[in-house]
Amino acid sequence: MPTPAIALAPLQTPLPLAALPAVPRVSVIIANYNYGEFVAAAIESVVAQTYENIEIIVCDDGSTDGSADVIEPYVRRDARVRFLRKENGGQASAWNMAYAESTGDVICALDSDDTFAVEKVARVVEHFATHPDRGFLVHSMMVMDRRGREVQQIPFLSRFEDGWIADRVVRRGGRWRFMPSSALALRRDVAQYVFPVPSSLRICADAFVVSLAPLLTSVGHLADPLTRYRVHGENGIAAGVYDLKSASNVAAWSERVTSAVNARLTDLSLANRLLDAERDLNYLETQFTIALLSGSSRGKLLPQYASLVRAFSNDDLYTVPQKLLGALVYGGSIVLPVEARSRWLTGALGFSRAKRVIKSSLAALRSLLNWRRPAHAGG
Repeated sequence: MPTPAIALAPLQTPLPLAALPAVPRVSVIIANYNYGEFVAAAIESVVAQTYENIEIIVCDDGSTDGSADVIEPYVRRDARVRFLRKENGGQASAWNMAYAESTGDVICALDSDDTFAVEKVARVVEHFATHPDRGFLVHSMMVMDRRGREVQQIPFLSRFEDGWIADRVVRRGGRWRFMPSSALALRRDVAQYVFPVPSSLRICADAFVVSLAPLLTSVGHLADPLTRYRVHGENGIAAGVYDLKSASNVAAWSERVTSAVNARLTDLSLANRLLDAERDLNYLETQFTIALLSGSSRGKLLPQYASLVRAFSNDDLYTVPQKLLGALVYGGSIVLPVEARSRWLTGALGFSRAKRVIKSSLAALRSLLNWRRPAHAGG
C-alpha cells in the first residue's frame, strides 16, 4: 500500500485547517464501473450545480458496458469535466486516481449511480466556510429505487453528531452516524492524510474514509437530503437486504476496513486511537444476524441476544426508539423459522416507503407537541 507523505511525530489533532479562499474550488470525484445506465444522470447533476467553481473528475474503472461512450461527450461539452480511464481495480483505486488529479480545496464523492441536489455543493461550501474548524461533512440522503422513485430518507431514526467526536468513535469501535459515499465531503487538509485509500478495498472505500476522518478532524452535518441514493440489484452489500450472504460480506468487509484504518493510524503515529470491531454495535448486530440466518439453535441464540440487548441499553448513539426497534426485531426473529428470518429482517430493517411515512408522522407529532407546549414566562 502506498504510504502518504506524513509526519513521523504524532499529528496534532484535531488537524489545523487553513482558511478557505473566498470562493473555494470543489473537486467532485466519480468512480464508475459498468454503470453506463446511470452515470450520465450523475454527471449532469454536478454540471447543474448552483455553485460554479467546481471540477468533475470521472474515473472509469475498466468498464465493459460502453460507459466511456456516455462519459466522453461531457468532456467535450464542459471544460470542468475530466475523464480518466484505468484497468479494473476496484473503488479505492479509482478514487485514488481521481483524487491524485484533483485540485480542489474541498473534495466531494459521488457514486456514478447517484445524483446531487442542485444546491448540494453550495451548501457544503457554506457549511465549511461558517464552521472553519470542521474538516469533514455528512448529510442526509433520499433513497431511490432503480426507476428513480423515492423510498425513504436516511438516516431514519438516527441523530447526527457534530464537533470533535474522536473519543466517542474509538469507544464505539469506529461507529458514528456516518453516511455512504455520495454524502461525504472533506477538506483537502484532511484528505491528504486519508488518501490514498488502501487499494485492497475494492469496495467499501467510503467505509475507510468515514472511519478514519473523524479521528483526525471535527465533523459536521447537514440535515437536508442533498443526494439521491439509488438502490438496485448491483449495489452489492449496500442494498438493504438481510440475507446470510450479505451479512457475511458486511462482517468480512468491516473487519478488513478496521484493519486498514488501524494500519493507517499506526503510520500516522496515532496508535492510541486503534479501533476494535468487537466494540462496534453494528458489527455485533451483523454477527447476530449471521447466527440467525445460519440456523443456530434458539438455545445458542438467546445468550447472544441477551448480550446484544445489553449493548443496545449501554449505547450512547442509538435513540430510544432505535433501541426498542432493534430489541423487538432481533428478539422476534428468534421465534421464527430460519427460512422466514431473512424476510423479517429485510422488512423491518431494510429500506421501505413505510419508513418515509413513519418519519413524516413523527416529525408532525413533534411539531404538534412543540406548538401545544405553553411558553414559560420570563423572570
